[in-house]
Amino acid sequence: MDEINTLVLGAASLRLDSVPTTRQERRLDKSMIRYGDRMRDCITRLLLALLLLALAASAQTITAVQDGAAYTNDLAQGSVFVVKGTNLSAAGYVAATAPTYPTTAGLNNVRITLTAVSGGTVVNAYMVYTYNQGGLNQLAAVVPSNTPPGAYDLRVINNANTSAAFRTNVVARKPGIVTADSSGAGLAQATIGGDFGALMRPSNSGKIGSYNTRPANPGERIDFWGTGLGPDLASDTGSFSGDLTGAASIRVILNGTEITPAYAGRSPGYPGLDEIVVVLPSNVTLGCSVSVQIRSGGVLSNQVAISTAAPGASSCLVLPSGVWRCAVGVSPFFTYYDMTVNGLDYVLKTAAGSPTGQYQAGTNRTIFGGTPVS
Repeated sequence: MDEINTLVLGAASLRLDSVPTTRQERRLDKSMIRYGDRMRDCITRLLLALLLLALAASAQTITAVQDGAAYTNDLAQGSVFVVKGTNLSAAGYVAATAPTYPTTAGLNNVRITLTAVSGGTVVNAYMVYTYNQGGLNQLAAVVPSNTPPGAYDLRVINNANTSAAFRTNVVARKPGIVTADSSGAGLAQATIGGDFGALMRPSNSGKIGSYNTRPANPGERIDFWGTGLGPDLASDTGSFSGDLTGAASIRVILNGTEITPAYAGRSPGYPGLDEIVVVLPSNVTLGCSVSVQIRSGGVLSNQVAISTAAPGASSCLVLPSGVWRCAVGVSPFFTYYDMTVNGLDYVLKTAAGSPTGQYQAGTNRTIFGGTPVS
């Protein structure tokens, strides 16, 4: 840049320091002056473009505002929601401590406001966390339970910078179930047997954190976790109003069958986090993808799945009936049997000489001829 400035200023200085003596010199002098003017114009445009790029790179941009379970539009009163975008918070992860989520004081110098399109008081959301790592910038917060339903302009205030408004809607109820992969679809992030039970998964796949993993059995208690059952003003500040099942006519729909939950409401001490407790019926369908939805105030949640199995089974797979053939992998300790049903290859791993044992799904395995096993 110094070299460019020297070139431009040096060319311009000809007008002050040079005294042309011939017609040829005067033409050369005018050419140099025009060249210097063009260079200045080019550099000015370049610097302006770089400045605009820098401002754009640092501008706060909101790309999505979604509920914190199904990850779809519209936010329920008293629910957890997420804001996605760029430059919404400083780098790193900062989480507030439940149940005292900050509002006007902000978290990590970040606040979220909602301004009613129809006019009225600006609502400050309860900040849960700020996350800005690996190219992902996301904020989580709770909509205050006393926020009137309607259309709102949501803004993020990061230090002294305020984002452009992002239009969203607040509704009374919009249940959502948290899923294992945080996508809002697929396997529910459910626990078995209460707070200190197991984490529901298709098979016994070891521990995840402090939780064992396995499918659920008929007659067992299942806890679903989510948000959006409806407003609970006491929960916003750490208490809770108790069971909302009656007030919101909450039902769990399990494979098309309605079940009244044993409890449905806030998880005590965690604003915005809902806990829905149900006992599986004895005749519940066994399988890896038993469909589940929750209805609150006539509004259905996202559809998710649970994995169920008979007591003692380590997997949700139901062993197909038919002829199993001896497969590669026979050892003094285990025998592997194969069967293909509807294009899916099943592998049965048993103790040597035993037709029963642990079984799991496999893919792209070759079935070999051998001794048929019923």
